Amino acid sequence: MKRRLVTIAALLILPALWAAGPGASNVPAPAERAVPRTHSHNDYEHEHPLLDALHHGFVGVEADVYLVGTELRVSHAPARDWAAVPTLQAAYLTPLSDLKTKHHNGGVYADGTPVLLLVDIKTGADATYGRVHEVLAEYEAANPGLFTACTKEADGSYRVKKGAVEVVISGNRPRRAMAEQAVRYAGYDGRVSDVGRGAGGDNSPAFMPLVSDNWNSIFSGADLRWDGTGEMPRPVREKLKRLVADVHAEGKRLRFWNLPKNGPGVWGPLLDAGVDLVNTDDLPGLAAYVRSRAEKTGGLN
Repeated sequence: MKRRLVTIAALLILPALWAAGPGASNVPAPAERAVPRTHSHNDYEHEHPLLDALHHGFVGVEADVYLVGTELRVSHAPARDWAAVPTLQAAYLTPLSDLKTKHHNGGVYADGTPVLLLVDIKTGADATYGRVHEVLAEYEAANPGLFTACTKEADGSYRVKKGAVEVVISGNRPRRAMAEQAVRYAGYDGRVSDVGRGAGGDNSPAFMPLVSDNWNSIFSGADLRWDGTGEMPRPVREKLKRLVADVHAEGKRLRFWNLPKNGPGVWGPLLDAGVDLVNTDDLPGLAAYVRSRAEKTGGLN
């Protein structure tokens, strides 16, 4: 708990520390250039939530959120003392807002790259999302262009204005409530079962920009089992390739959790197949691996 309290204190004083310049503290500074297709799974469990991921150039971060009273607390599980758990605002929204203001280039990184913030709702879908929307609206009003905004048109389509941060709601997702909103500052995290149902309304990429699923649920059955050792079996590779193509045909991105292994033997085949966001808890490992691939191919992609 002591280490956690120190981390929370660092988050609360983050803007002042960055303003003080390099060397002001041990809080890691963001990378100048983003590393594409990198997603920090359970990001809040790192010593410096968000900041470690940005330091390694990650373009996606994940925060589990509980509604406690009117507060949005970031935690993997219910806490004994919620006061010792950081809020979504302190851990993520304020630092991201500060970076957007600092760079003034349409992104969060110095190179202008935006960041995806996956908010995984752990408490009641409607109430928690309602509070998330209120908080996002407050931040957007104070810092226009911070979040990707979707406005519903009379014909049911969406007008999308890209922001420095793209928020996507996962976990307990209130699909109907989100679909009924006139203005949203967050997208809906779909599942593989949503793929192939058309690309309009609440299946459109403006509503559902991301498709995420459990690897073990999608790649089940004797011919699709792979523990991440050795070469990816042909049936797995072919199914993965088809799924990537189907998701991309709908203008969406694809992500898996519960990967067979957390290492290059799995990262490589996923990147080769075109998976858009690769989940990991090994921030320096994945960042270094993607950069090493870039050196061989002549660019980050």
